Amino acid sequence: MPVWNRYRLAIVFGLVALGMAPLTALYFRNLWSQTHYQFFPVLLVAVAVLFVSRWKGDEDATAAEPFAVPASPDDEEPPALLWSRLRPLVALSIVGLGVVIEFAAIWAFPAVTPWGGYVGLLVAGFGMVLYVGAGRPVSLIPVWALMALILLPPENADDQLITYLQQRTASYTSQLLDFLGVDHVREGVVIEIASKKLFVEEACSGVQSLFSLLAIAAVLAVWYSRSLAHTALLFVAAIAGAGAINVLRTVTIVYGLDKIGIDLLSEPQHSILGMVVFVVALVWLVCCDAFLTFLMGPLDSPDAIESDNFWIVLWNRLIAGFRWETEPAPLPRSGPTMKLISTTALVALAVSGGTLAIASTKAVIASQRPGANPILAPVDEGKVIGTLGSLKEDFLPANLDGWEQVGFEVVKRSESNALGEHSRMWVYKAPFGLATLSVDYPFRGWHDLKTCYEGTGWSTSDVLTSQTAGGHGIYDVTQFTLRKHTRESALVVFAAMNEKLKPVPTREGGGTAQTFIDKIQKALRATDSMEVIAQFQILVQPSRQLGEKDVDDIHRHLNDLRARLVEHVRANAEVSP
Repeated sequence: MPVWNRYRLAIVFGLVALGMAPLTALYFRNLWSQTHYQFFPVLLVAVAVLFVSRWKGDEDATAAEPFAVPASPDDEEPPALLWSRLRPLVALSIVGLGVVIEFAAIWAFPAVTPWGGYVGLLVAGFGMVLYVGAGRPVSLIPVWALMALILLPPENADDQLITYLQQRTASYTSQLLDFLGVDHVREGVVIEIASKKLFVEEACSGVQSLFSLLAIAAVLAVWYSRSLAHTALLFVAAIAGAGAINVLRTVTIVYGLDKIGIDLLSEPQHSILGMVVFVVALVWLVCCDAFLTFLMGPLDSPDAIESDNFWIVLWNRLIAGFRWETEPAPLPRSGPTMKLISTTALVALAVSGGTLAIASTKAVIASQRPGANPILAPVDEGKVIGTLGSLKEDFLPANLDGWEQVGFEVVKRSESNALGEHSRMWVYKAPFGLATLSVDYPFRGWHDLKTCYEGTGWSTSDVLTSQTAGGHGIYDVTQFTLRKHTRESALVVFAAMNEKLKPVPTREGGGTAQTFIDKIQKALRATDSMEVIAQFQILVQPSRQLGEKDVDDIHRHLNDLRARLVEHVRANAEVSP
């Protein structure tokens, strides 16, 4: 490729990348708040190293000109030559699609959507790799595909996976503890021994280990050009290894506390234990890769046998992933019409990239104004929600409209805890039983409280949605019933508010997504919500069956709690309209 063409492509693709940089930065900041995705900087380095190692730097291996035509109109056009002609057109079209997605992430929805922006980056990047990778797209495309490993799944599917892993880890841990003779009680993901009650959080259930091992397996597969079958089995090995070390780590912690008297939850013991078991899992993964390489190697055979034996061809091509060297397809020469189309397309992309850079930068700056989402700040530094840290026992009166206060507790957890890092809890004696009023924060986006209770051994049912007095037509209250195998029961009602003290729509039930566009926006909010929220709830453990008037009284107290919280925040923070 001529030097000018190189510079031209570098300028155009550089402008497109610059336009996508602001939303990508927001997306990565959001990703960093997800503990199980904090390996992504290492993955980005691995992708860069793979790109450099596979880029041969040979000008002859690169396409001579974009939008080429056959050497002679009379020549027969083989499929390889046809693809050589169409590849630049298809590639630039894909880049343009990525730019369109990026613009949509900024302007098509009520708030900027970093998740949509990252999707645009993946699409545009694929087009760029396809364009510049003539003779190399087969080896470069899998490298770029690694970037999809850090794309958050829709509808918070990773959170559902976290819950499932916690439950499986607690179940297998309990069985192994029974075998080892450790007396314990398990309720959901809570394991209780004589000296302590342990909650199997993300840090102990090894969610980070699973996601990290899957990423390592993918990098190994791309680095050594493993076949799809080899890669799939390597992923299975990563999942099995992560599950085994999660159980091993949790059993070690519980056994150490109960039988030996060693607290492996304290630092630095906990971190050292985590590193040791992760190294064990990494060694397991490398050994599995070596074994699969031995087991699934290509079958050596003469060309005649290779061409005649269907099963050898199938094994070598699909299972072993073996590729024979082929003669490179002849590069076609360029035509004036296609050159004009190429130049026009590149100019359009350059203009779009520059416009996108301005628009996305403005959107990012606007999102950092007071009261907006503090995307570039840690999740616990919300300008408004952070004022809830000053709530004390006297925030709620001793007599709350007929409910008598009997207790107060302040709870601080780890930042990644599913129950929230901070909680303020007031326990009241109501006419129908005990009622716990709680304020929990911070969360990013709507938080499914049912999952937390299910993790502690409760089963949920009878889910209903409604709106608080301050909901203004938004369904923001979720109500559900709790039950245990011990026949205990409880009722929970909860809602949430954001940094502007606006209600956060519930994702339960109907009434919040009426049109097709509303459904798309709702799905994006669930996946990509960056707003810092606080959740307030009432947990009622009744002494008798609750009647309709009792439930109305509970909702009335929830409205009162919300009004008091809004009044407290307005008195202690500047809230933008």
